[in-house]
Amino acid sequence: MNHTKLIEIYQSMSSQWLRRLDKFVQSSYFNESEFIIALHEYIRKNIENEEKLDKRTAYPTIFKSKKYNDTKMRYFMTRLYSLVEEFIYHESVIDTNDYQKQNILFEYFNKKKCTKAYNNFIYELNKKRQDLSPKENSIEFSKDKIFLNLFYEEGILMQDASKSLAQFKKQAPSHLSNIMSNLDNFYFINKLTYLCAIINNKNVINIDFDIKLKDEIIQLLQDKKFTAIPIVNVYSKILTMLENTEDTSHYYQLKEYLLKESKYFDKDELRNIFAYIQNYCIRKMNTGKSEFARELFDIYKLALEQKVFIQDDELSEVNYRNIVVTALRVSETKWTKDFIEKYKAMIAPASRENAYTFNLSSYYLYLKQYDKVLQLLREVVFTNVYYSNDYRIILLKTYYELDERDAANALLTSFRTYLKRKKIVTDAHRISNTNFIKFYKKISSTQRYSKSDLQVIKDYINNCKSISNKDWLLQKVDEKLFVIR
Repeated sequence: MNHTKLIEIYQSMSSQWLRRLDKFVQSSYFNESEFIIALHEYIRKNIENEEKLDKRTAYPTIFKSKKYNDTKMRYFMTRLYSLVEEFIYHESVIDTNDYQKQNILFEYFNKKKCTKAYNNFIYELNKKRQDLSPKENSIEFSKDKIFLNLFYEEGILMQDASKSLAQFKKQAPSHLSNIMSNLDNFYFINKLTYLCAIINNKNVINIDFDIKLKDEIIQLLQDKKFTAIPIVNVYSKILTMLENTEDTSHYYQLKEYLLKESKYFDKDELRNIFAYIQNYCIRKMNTGKSEFARELFDIYKLALEQKVFIQDDELSEVNYRNIVVTALRVSETKWTKDFIEKYKAMIAPASRENAYTFNLSSYYLYLKQYDKVLQLLREVVFTNVYYSNDYRIILLKTYYELDERDAANALLTSFRTYLKRKKIVTDAHRISNTNFIKFYKKISSTQRYSKSDLQVIKDYINNCKSISNKDWLLQKVDEKLFVIR
């Protein structure tokens, strides 16, 4: 049962969703099988215990029988999986936009001749449209899907108006104008955001995109009708930043805008916007602009204040790790420790202790408390390939500082072999970590090198386009150069 798609989905869910799934599975409307309830409860109880998620181990508890029946076990696992899929669908529908619900209600009331319900529905819809004002609803107007809602709402009102010729003649022009305007806004916003995504990835994905209407979109960005929409305004700034990467003023303009106007955007949209800024800062850092480490740290702090990274009351272990690395890079040690402790509870239970222990080891490495680093690393479990890579790098740094050459050489050999054989390691990670190994070995052997040799190594590191932990390597070279002086 472990490592199945069923368990994978359970492990992917937030605590909030799992609690709602409990109610869903136990509801007789959706499920009447006691075996499915028992299987669900068993998985929930043992989700972090790999041994107990074995089918044969689970079977007696679920079916109250010692004689294992694989066909029966698989049958109810399949039924539970289907039920979980149904739950995901229902939860997603709840979170979707109003127009789906409105269309269903309109069609039902109209078709079934529910006159009172129909009239009240149209009254409420008209009232909602009259109450709209850009000032009061600026947050809503920042989201592209709101324009899609408005597009469908106007369509419903026009259908209602068509029941009377006089009413249709009076209202149709206004409805048609609003329909076209909202559709234009929805299309333009989506086209603009996807244009930003393509430009952002063109250097990563080796594909020559044929971007239709790019010039027309850029021209329309001069129209105040569009730039008055907050989401268009911010993506216009993102587009300018992406197309003028050398001119950092566009980045600072975008940052200043967000500091003032981030209230206009929902969390999902902010997450996308912050991703662009985060990637921009990282690219600048990789080209030697070290001041952007502080910029990235400031962006992370702003994102935390806005709870951008919090989804279903959880913080991903990836963001947890990235924030710790960045904070230590700008020497925010006290802040880092407070962050590690404060946000530990927001990491998903399945990976909480591992993420906490791993990030704590990075913290103590920065403080040069190497005994604590080694002690903590013994507790880390390799839940994914990136933990495995980072674990080896932290261990190599610790061995370097302790002058444990034999241990470091053995780890370097095994690390290189791991990178060659592990198929799930991406090419980018393989190259950057292989280059780290290469220069780590050179620096470790610099006792026989002169000042000029060290300078050559430093130049190579600076010119290397893809290298993990570049700053640390350069720091170690500078330390050796200082000793030679």
